[in-house]
Amino acid sequence: MALKIAFALMLAGAVLFSAMSHAADIKLVRGATGEEDTITITGSFKMGDDNKFRSVALATRRATVFLDSRGGQIQPAFEIGRIIRIKGFATAAQ
Repeated sequence: MALKIAFALMLAGAVLFSAMSHAADIKLVRGATGEEDTITITGSFKMGDDNKFRSVALATRRATVFLDSRGGQIQPAFEIGRIIRIKGFATAAQ
C-alpha cells in the first residue's frame, strides 16, 4: 500500500512539473538587407509551439533555425521539423 501511495505521489509530481514548465520561446531576428533571418527556439516544446513557429516561419523567406531545447512534446516538435523542411531553412543546434 505504501508503495502505491509513493508511486501516486511521484506521478502527481511529474504531471505537476510538466504542466508548470514553459513553452518554447520562438523569436525571429531579421538579417541585414540581403542576409537571411535567424529564428531561435529555446526551451521545451509544448502544444501550440508549432502554431507559433508557423507564424514566424511564414514571415520570412530565408532563415537559419537555431535550436536550444531538451525536448518536450513530440507532436509540436515533429510539426516544427516538417515546416523547417518545407521552407528549406538551415538548422543548427546549441
